[in-house]
Amino acid sequence: MQLVHTINAPVGYVYQTIIDSVVYDIKQATGNTIAAGSLLNYEYQKPLGKRGRGRVKITKADKNRVYAFETRTARTTYWVEYALQETQDNGTKITYTENTAHQQRMQDYNQMLMMLLLGRGRKRRIKMMLDAIEQQYQG
Repeated sequence: MQLVHTINAPVGYVYQTIIDSVVYDIKQATGNTIAAGSLLNYEYQKPLGKRGRGRVKITKADKNRVYAFETRTARTTYWVEYALQETQDNGTKITYTENTAHQQRMQDYNQMLMMLLLGRGRKRRIKMMLDAIEQQYQG
């Protein structure tokens, strides 16, 4: 799934907001505080739901340009990337991309069906999150 959305907030602010959220997430999952400059290739265990756990690895952390991570569970790998581009009016064009890969082919088919049925709602929630960053900046 890919979503392109532009918000009225500087690229530096958007990137820092994403990174602050990541650092907070790491603190919640591990109890460790990590510096933003040390995120690239950082890995940690994260609880997922009531019984699940995933291994998160930060794969890209290029200041004001891109942030990406992958999450591995026993049966699935998820990839998420936020690519940021400054617009002419000092806004930020965000290209959000997420992909999944499953160990079993049937899970891949199920995922495709779920994206057809629920993909619009997922995109709407991501847009709402990005719009909240914009509102936080303007407020």
